[in-house]
Amino acid sequence: MKPLHFAIALLATVASSLYAQTVNMRADIPFEFRVGEKLMPAGEYLIRHTNGLLSLQESRGSAVAMAATHTADVQSAKAVLQFNRYGENYFLGTMSIPEAGVAWALGKTPREKELARRGSPIPTTVAFESK
Repeated sequence: MKPLHFAIALLATVASSLYAQTVNMRADIPFEFRVGEKLMPAGEYLIRHTNGLLSLQESRGSAVAMAATHTADVQSAKAVLQFNRYGENYFLGTMSIPEAGVAWALGKTPREKELARRGSPIPTTVAFESK
């Protein structure tokens, strides 16, 4: 009997982790921004997060970026992308999905770290919707 309970628990864990690991969204980002070192134009984006890898594709297909992420605390009551703004420079920082209890953060690039040394970022959020 115990092996059966173990097998059911293992299957439930694997199934739930597979579901939680893939997220598809759409967001309209009204400003150009950086994902890592890549500059992305303003526009509508298809966003996918799978197994710690975030990918963003501009809906016209003209720009694509990928970045590794790590888990973070959920920081918003709504599903949002949070950008760190330094002057006119925007850097994607986190993606929060509070109803799922999940948030992912991107590491700061050397360029963003240099701008952060000069002054604190202004958090800027963009809401997104599930696709």
